Amino acid sequence: MSEQLRAKLVHQVDRRKEWFEKVRLRSLGIIAAGFVGAFALVSWMALPAIPVIGVALITVAALVNGVTAKVDDAVCRGCGTKLPDKAPGVYGVFCETCGLVNPQVPPQRKA
Repeated sequence: MSEQLRAKLVHQVDRRKEWFEKVRLRSLGIIAAGFVGAFALVSWMALPAIPVIGVALITVAALVNGVTAKVDDAVCRGCGTKLPDKAPGVYGVFCETCGLVNPQVPPQRKA
């Protein structure tokens, strides 16, 4: 008798575990669907901002290009004067105006 009772209890415990696993899986599915839905809603609401972001990125790119295009010659980082075209030393190019040793910058190809 105790063997039958034990088998019945084990079967009930197994059924409860299966039921609990199903509930867990469903809960995970509902939570995942909620996150996907929230992401889709935020993405849909942000569609009007895409042109603004694009214009901002193009403006930043144009500004950076405009500022860096003017830097053709090697200039001193301390005083801004043009560095001489002589060979750099071990630590870089010595500025004759302010005395700062500037790191060596490889020559840039002009387009």
